[in-house]
Amino acid sequence: MGTNYYVTRDTCPMCNHAETRLHIGKSSAGWKFCFHAINELNLKSYRQWMDYISECGALFDEYGREFTLDQFLKLVDSKQCDKDNTTEESWRSEDSFPYNDPDGYNFLAREFS
Repeated sequence: MGTNYYVTRDTCPMCNHAETRLHIGKSSAGWKFCFHAINELNLKSYRQWMDYISECGALFDEYGREFTLDQFLKLVDSKQCDKDNTTEESWRSEDSFPYNDPDGYNFLAREFS
Protein backbone atom coordinates (compact mmCIF):
# COMPACT_ATOMS: atom_id res chain seq x y z
CA MET A 1 0.00 0.00 0.00
CA GLY A 2 1.23 3.47 -0.77
CA THR A 3 0.31 7.12 -0.61
CA ASN A 4 0.41 9.55 -3.54
CA TYR A 5 1.54 13.16 -3.09
CA TYR A 6 0.51 16.24 -5.05
CA VAL A 7 1.34 19.92 -5.36
CA THR A 8 -1.06 22.68 -6.37
CA ARG A 9 -0.39 25.81 -8.36
CA ASP A 10 -2.44 28.88 -9.28
CA THR A 11 -4.81 28.55 -6.31
CA CYS A 12 -7.68 31.04 -6.07
CA PRO A 13 -7.42 33.00 -2.81
CA MET A 14 -11.21 33.32 -2.61
CA CYS A 15 -12.38 29.73 -3.07
CA ASN A 16 -9.08 27.82 -2.66
CA HIS A 17 -9.59 26.03 -6.00
CA ALA A 18 -6.30 25.05 -7.63
CA GLU A 19 -6.03 25.43 -11.40
CA THR A 20 -3.09 23.03 -11.50
CA ARG A 21 -2.57 19.84 -9.49
CA LEU A 22 0.49 17.74 -10.24
CA HIS A 23 1.35 14.26 -9.04
CA ILE A 24 4.75 14.48 -7.32
CA GLY A 25 5.11 10.78 -6.63
CA LYS A 26 4.34 7.93 -4.31
CA SER A 27 5.53 6.70 -0.93
CA SER A 28 5.15 2.94 -0.46
CA ALA A 29 6.09 0.90 2.59
CA GLY A 30 9.60 -0.55 2.27
CA TRP A 31 10.46 1.35 -0.92
CA LYS A 32 12.24 4.59 -1.75
CA PHE A 33 9.92 7.48 -2.57
CA CYS A 34 9.25 7.32 -6.32
CA PHE A 35 8.97 10.66 -8.08
CA HIS A 36 6.83 11.15 -11.18
CA ALA A 37 9.07 12.41 -14.00
CA ILE A 38 7.14 14.90 -16.11
CA ASN A 39 9.23 15.55 -19.21
CA GLU A 40 6.95 18.30 -20.55
CA LEU A 41 7.65 20.42 -17.46
CA ASN A 42 11.31 19.39 -17.19
CA LEU A 43 10.66 17.68 -13.86
CA LYS A 44 13.11 14.80 -14.24
CA SER A 45 15.26 15.09 -11.12
CA TYR A 46 14.93 15.69 -7.40
CA ARG A 47 16.47 19.16 -7.70
CA GLN A 48 14.10 20.16 -10.50
CA TRP A 49 11.10 18.99 -8.43
CA MET A 50 12.33 20.91 -5.35
CA ASP A 51 12.71 24.11 -7.40
CA TYR A 52 9.19 23.65 -8.79
CA ILE A 53 7.60 22.82 -5.42
CA SER A 54 9.22 25.81 -3.72
CA GLU A 55 7.34 28.10 -6.16
CA CYS A 56 3.99 26.37 -5.75
CA GLY A 57 1.09 26.31 -3.35
CA ALA A 58 0.05 23.48 -1.09
CA LEU A 59 1.55 20.01 -0.80
CA PHE A 60 -0.94 17.32 0.10
CA ASP A 61 -1.50 13.58 -0.05
CA GLU A 62 -4.28 11.66 -1.74
CA TYR A 63 -6.33 11.82 1.47
CA GLY A 64 -6.29 15.63 1.50
CA ARG A 65 -3.77 16.03 4.33
CA GLU A 66 -1.60 19.10 3.79
CA PHE A 67 2.16 19.08 4.38
CA THR A 68 4.84 21.72 4.69
CA LEU A 69 7.82 21.47 2.39
CA ASP A 70 9.96 20.54 5.40
CA GLN A 71 7.62 17.69 6.36
CA PHE A 72 7.60 16.40 2.79
CA LEU A 73 11.42 16.53 2.53
CA LYS A 74 11.76 14.61 5.79
CA LEU A 75 9.43 11.92 4.45
CA VAL A 76 11.33 11.58 1.16
CA ASP A 77 14.75 11.59 2.83
CA SER A 78 13.67 9.03 5.44
CA LYS A 79 12.92 6.57 2.64
CA GLN A 80 16.24 6.88 0.77
CA CYS A 81 17.64 3.78 2.52
CA ASP A 82 14.66 1.62 1.52
CA LYS A 83 14.53 -0.75 -1.47
CA ASP A 84 15.14 0.77 -4.91
CA ASN A 85 12.06 0.81 -7.20
CA THR A 86 14.17 0.90 -10.34
CA THR A 87 14.98 -2.81 -9.99
CA GLU A 88 11.33 -3.86 -10.38
CA GLU A 89 10.44 -5.34 -13.77
CA SER A 90 6.73 -4.68 -13.15
CA TRP A 91 7.45 -0.92 -13.32
CA ARG A 92 8.89 -1.17 -16.82
CA SER A 93 6.75 -0.68 -19.91
CA GLU A 94 7.31 -0.18 -23.64
CA ASP A 95 7.26 3.60 -23.32
CA SER A 96 8.79 4.13 -19.89
CA PHE A 97 11.19 2.71 -17.37
CA PRO A 98 12.18 3.64 -13.83
CA TYR A 99 15.51 5.38 -13.24
CA ASN A 100 17.62 7.03 -10.57
CA ASP A 101 18.48 10.69 -10.96
CA PRO A 102 22.08 11.87 -10.33
CA ASP A 103 21.32 12.24 -6.60
CA GLY A 104 19.98 8.67 -6.29
CA TYR A 105 16.24 9.44 -6.14
CA ASN A 106 13.80 7.05 -7.88
CA PHE A 107 11.78 8.28 -10.87
CA LEU A 108 9.18 6.86 -13.21
CA ALA A 109 8.40 8.72 -16.45
CA ARG A 110 4.74 7.78 -16.83
CA GLU A 111 1.46 8.06 -14.95
CA PHE A 112 1.23 5.80 -11.94
CA SER A 113 -0.71 5.62 -8.72
